[in-house]
Amino acid sequence: MIVYKFGGSSLADAERIRHAAGLVRGCEGPRAVVVSALAGVTDDLLALADRAGKGGGAKADLARMTEVLWVRHEEVASGIVDEPAERAALIGRIDAVFSRLQAAVESVGEEIVIAGRGRALDEVSAIGEDLSVQLMAAALAAAGLDAEVVDARAVVRTDDRFGGAVPEDEETARLIGEVVGPLLEAGRVPVLQGFVGATEDGTTTTLGRGGSDFTAAIVGAALGAEEVGIWTDVDGVLSAEPGHVGEARVLSELGYEEAVELAYFGAKVIHPAAAKHAAAGDVSLRVRNTERPERAGTLIRHDVRRAAGVAAVAYKPSVTLVKVRSRPMFMAYGFLARVFDVLARHRLPVDLVATSHTSTAFTLDEGEGMGAAAEELGRFAEVEVVPDLATVSVVGHGLLQRPGIAAGVFSSLGASPVHLISQASDVCLSFLVADDEALAVVRRLHAELIESAPRGAGGAGGAGGMRVALIGYGRMGRAVEQVASTRGHEIVARIDLDGNSEGRGITAKTLNGAEVAIEFSVPEAAPANIAALAACGADTVSGTTGWYDRLEEVRAAVEGAGSGLIYAPNFSLGMQLFFRLTRLAARLSDRLEGYDAYLLEAHHRHKRDHPSGTARRLAEILLAELSGKKRWELAPPEGPIDPSVLGACAP
Repeated sequence: MIVYKFGGSSLADAERIRHAAGLVRGCEGPRAVVVSALAGVTDDLLALADRAGKGGGAKADLARMTEVLWVRHEEVASGIVDEPAERAALIGRIDAVFSRLQAAVESVGEEIVIAGRGRALDEVSAIGEDLSVQLMAAALAAAGLDAEVVDARAVVRTDDRFGGAVPEDEETARLIGEVVGPLLEAGRVPVLQGFVGATEDGTTTTLGRGGSDFTAAIVGAALGAEEVGIWTDVDGVLSAEPGHVGEARVLSELGYEEAVELAYFGAKVIHPAAAKHAAAGDVSLRVRNTERPERAGTLIRHDVRRAAGVAAVAYKPSVTLVKVRSRPMFMAYGFLARVFDVLARHRLPVDLVATSHTSTAFTLDEGEGMGAAAEELGRFAEVEVVPDLATVSVVGHGLLQRPGIAAGVFSSLGASPVHLISQASDVCLSFLVADDEALAVVRRLHAELIESAPRGAGGAGGAGGMRVALIGYGRMGRAVEQVASTRGHEIVARIDLDGNSEGRGITAKTLNGAEVAIEFSVPEAAPANIAALAACGADTVSGTTGWYDRLEEVRAAVEGAGSGLIYAPNFSLGMQLFFRLTRLAARLSDRLEGYDAYLLEAHHRHKRDHPSGTARRLAEILLAELSGKKRWELAPPEGPIDPSVLGACAP
């Protein structure tokens, strides 16, 4: 089961919405869809609400702003549906949503007075998703799918923190299972608004900007999805913001923790709560480019297997540092507890923390409002507030395992003063610098830690080494994975026998952008596997033996596809020397009477492709060099021996 989420950039106009519907249609098996508002619509709605709420917007101005939005959605609807009656029905549903918008805008000033600004803004800003969900459902129907709109308010239950509501996980999962589950079982495609939820009494809430990712992760976790696809306008999660550095690279794979840190400290591709929720539900996320669906994107999952190293650099501007020092001889214990109790009561979210025996320092987003909290802290401590800073974060895998990473980071800073350093995990090293120096620091770090890292050195996760697909994930496949990961190569796909009958499990999608495939399966599966890999354009190294009687068939498939294949019974250098020694020994013994040759294989006898390719190759060498031998056969060493037969067996 797959959940696809389409962001606003993927739904900018009718053409893009039809394209997105085509991507959903091309997805096999049960699928659900989550949509954001059309590109720019949420900002337009908030501007409309702000104008109405301040009382400065004449009715004519508000009507004009609403009209612009209506015309845009009506044009998109007309571009999606060709059949006149269906188009009229869709425009009728769009009109009904705009009627709700008009009523909400007319009462927004009163709502702000009675219920607060946040509630009024949520009512208005949710309209964008209410419109796009109708458009997407219509596009899916036009593409031949049985789509049904599911109002997210009916299934995403939240608290009443308007503008940043927190879902109630258990209740939301129950409702999604009850409402969405049966639709999937019936073969229908549920389409939900992202970003939108509701309190227990049905009051509209929103999950905060970027909350559609969060909705998709919630739905995916509740339904036990194999993957949540986040479709956007970039090829995946990048090693830095493209405008910030010279050579931002797409990261093929990230761990949940890395994704959360990147999202929180500057990367705009995915909502941090989405990564957290996916991690809790053990659901993989994949960030992909709607306009380049053939690209594998970035896979975010729990079991990341790659060499330790730096994956990305991000920064978060407009950060305030707060230093709190205990007064002499005051509170030998309980100081930190009291500090954070004050912050909790004032609902101040803390990013980074560093402590010593006498003081603690922490960061807040600028504008959080430390006034009242600083005054309360000042009753028992000395407080210093330092504004105009930025958090720079170096994110990767195994940062505490690989020596020299921290040294490389701080040697890149040059003369830039560091105000705080924080490293509480193996995936992120963060520090504070002046806001006006942060971008230059990010560029230096990216250039030295990622752009200059040699390929294969594991310098940038996803950037160095080869992208490898493992075909067959038994003992050999796992051994290859372990060695490849330590050498900076990435295992981007693991395809085992389950679901891969006759190579049908090998597709461009399942290969996930692999540059080379390493095939260790079984003799009966190898030819179909290699042919399927060749058809996908993948070069292959095969260590499977016992299929060489079909070599010409495989050769034709590989050459016909223009791909490459390397195969051998044994890739060990030592074994190649042993083959050579065997050939020389056979030539010598062939001149001697009273001696015979026999093959005895011990370690491979329990494998499915017994006798091994190594044993078969040795038999071929002996048959070629021993003049009296005509064939070889598996037989126990009992009874008379036919001098023309090379015997072989396992003990």
